[in-house]
Amino acid sequence: MINSLLYKYLDGEASEEEVRQVFEWIQESDQNKREFIKLKKVYALSAYEDFQSKNFNLFNQSTEKKGKQVFFSYLKYAAVLVVVLGVALFYYNTNNTPYFDEILAVNSIVLDFGNGEKRTLSDLDTVDLKDNRGISFAKQYGRNIVYDNSYISEDKYHTLEIPNGKVCNVILFDGTKITVNSGSKVVYPTKYSDKVNRQVTLVGEAYFEVTKNDSSPFVVSMSNINIRVLGTRFNASSFDENEFIDCVLVEGEVEMYNSEEPEKMVYLIAGQKSQWRKEQQKFTEPQIVDASNYVAWIDGEMVFNNSEFKSIIEKIERSYNFTIINNNKNLAKQQFTGKISIDKYTPKDILELLKLDTYFEYLEKPNNTIEILE
Repeated sequence: MINSLLYKYLDGEASEEEVRQVFEWIQESDQNKREFIKLKKVYALSAYEDFQSKNFNLFNQSTEKKGKQVFFSYLKYAAVLVVVLGVALFYYNTNNTPYFDEILAVNSIVLDFGNGEKRTLSDLDTVDLKDNRGISFAKQYGRNIVYDNSYISEDKYHTLEIPNGKVCNVILFDGTKITVNSGSKVVYPTKYSDKVNRQVTLVGEAYFEVTKNDSSPFVVSMSNINIRVLGTRFNASSFDENEFIDCVLVEGEVEMYNSEEPEKMVYLIAGQKSQWRKEQQKFTEPQIVDASNYVAWIDGEMVFNNSEFKSIIEKIERSYNFTIINNNKNLAKQQFTGKISIDKYTPKDILELLKLDTYFEYLEKPNNTIEILE
């Protein structure tokens, strides 16, 4: 009976009750888990052969040292599809409360006025933000901050710090919109003048929709790397722990250059990406990419494209305000491709589902910490 249910499940034809039975059987013993993994791999390979003639690339197994690549998507036959199919989480989420909202309540967004004053912002409020003179300079609508372009500021720069587990939008005086990702910080002037660069500083990741002004270029500084635009949309990433600083252009044109060595530069057009490699001290050649994959986080999704497990862990940690310690060297070599909805999955959900491909054990520890065992 269980074999017929497993094949029915892999065919995507199981009912909700049958899906529950399959997951209960998997959880009954380690032997059942291993048998399911073995069957899933065989099934995925046969499915790949079936769909290869139709130009669907569902599953790749690489012999390179980097480890195999696993594709999990919404498509019906790839066995690893359980990572993104909502019904697959029936078993894991049966007793869960809304998890993401609990995580978001842990830390607060902080607005630093640059004069020694800091404000902690509740992302549930709708309020006028006022300076120490009692004058309103912006309105806050939850996680959206809109500056008043008529405000006359005594402060030169504001700093917006976003903790792990949150994302915030800020609309500057000139109408430029910045969506700041989890674990990131952006510094921006409180007022712009024509014929002067609109300069902001970024640590972390942000998506920019820049209001066009031919007389006042918009410059994003990330360490010694600058992105210069007049008006466009792009994603920029510069986390300290990463070995690169990158830019993905959605619309328009940008110039990416080293402020200390201006001769080192690269031009990007829409749909292109380039990285500054910190160790090599050079830019990569522009490459054509699917820009939507790099800005999916704006809509609450994590996208992996042949991503190493290390980078997946980093995204999970920032998105959920979690710490994941990986002691499994084999797992560290794995690469994954797929898409996860952040507000529908918990870190444990993601790990449980990844276990169905590459088996590992982990321990849940206090303070939002998970340790993956050797």
